[in-house]
Amino acid sequence: MQCTMHHHQYQHVNEDEECSKATSQPRSVLQKLIIFTASAVSACLVISGLIHLSVSHSDETKQLMTSELDTTKENHDNDSRLPPWAQKHINYKSENAICFVHVGKTGGSAAGCALGFGLHCDGSIQQIDGVLPKRTSHLFHKDVYNCDDSDKEASYLFVVRDPIDRLRSAFNYDRPEVGDDTSYYYRRFKPFYIDCPFWTVEEMTQNALSQQGHASSDCKAMAHASVRGLSSRGPSHLFYNYQYYKEAIPENAPILVLRNEHLVGDWNEIERYLGGSEVIDEQTISQSNANTWTNADDLNISDESQNILCKALCNEIQIYKQILQMAQNLELSQVQESLEELKLKCPVEAVAERCYEALPDITQKLKENRGYTTKDRMN
Repeated sequence: MQCTMHHHQYQHVNEDEECSKATSQPRSVLQKLIIFTASAVSACLVISGLIHLSVSHSDETKQLMTSELDTTKENHDNDSRLPPWAQKHINYKSENAICFVHVGKTGGSAAGCALGFGLHCDGSIQQIDGVLPKRTSHLFHKDVYNCDDSDKEASYLFVVRDPIDRLRSAFNYDRPEVGDDTSYYYRRFKPFYIDCPFWTVEEMTQNALSQQGHASSDCKAMAHASVRGLSSRGPSHLFYNYQYYKEAIPENAPILVLRNEHLVGDWNEIERYLGGSEVIDEQTISQSNANTWTNADDLNISDESQNILCKALCNEIQIYKQILQMAQNLELSQVQESLEELKLKCPVEAVAERCYEALPDITQKLKENRGYTTKDRMN
């Protein structure tokens, strides 16, 4: 009788006893070989599984590390696309981030330096301690918008200033130096300051905004539009006004406010409002970008000119009041305090609820400078 055992029948038991006896010795060796082989295969499978798990875990860890590196690189790349003054020295990631709305000529450069942005800081100024600087991770200034509109919990930190004082500072900031006729700034602002001529705020007001003004029709139109933020031919910070900054951020976004006239006190109150405990003093925030080169006489404005400017700035004053009233960190008494201060210069406009001119439509201005549509803002 011929006994057969196929290679795939190792586990079968032969029913033929004779065959079993005839093959008992060889089978014993074969069984040992089979057992050894099966054990080896099982061990290999276990080791392979462990190696696979280890490799998978290693790959997963590597992917996480790569992802973190990619994110860091992406954040760095995004940040590096900003001009140096808009970048932070140290940026802390946190929920409920704050975007710093740097309205020009409000004292915002001093606050921005303390928050950790480059701006017009000297080399010794660094980000100060506190929750407010750590939470403030983005910046919006003129046509540089780095706020994260997708963060619905984000707040927007404004530095504001009495509109009359802001206009005076903005006017003198861009005035070109006499004799420097080869510089870009001289050529850029020569038509406004030199040709019209509007060497001081008083001259601009009397020569162009007053009904008795003797400036050319083009100069009058340029001054009229510049003061209202409707022309970029005049001082740049007048073009980027309160209306521009307020309408550029998401509608109904939470607003925090630092008032130039009460900068240190407001800063400390916001710090406490955010749950912090750091306290600053007058020496911590210095007005590093003040117009120190301007002749004091050039800053003087007659009572008549001030009344004319208040009327021309009526809509801007209303936006200024709205920002104060929307501030989550200001008490009603503090808002009233600022309105009383404004009333000393613009008594009519400080209490007015509407102006003789309609609020300008700046949709196109926002598209060209902020870079978004009305639909984007509503979303």
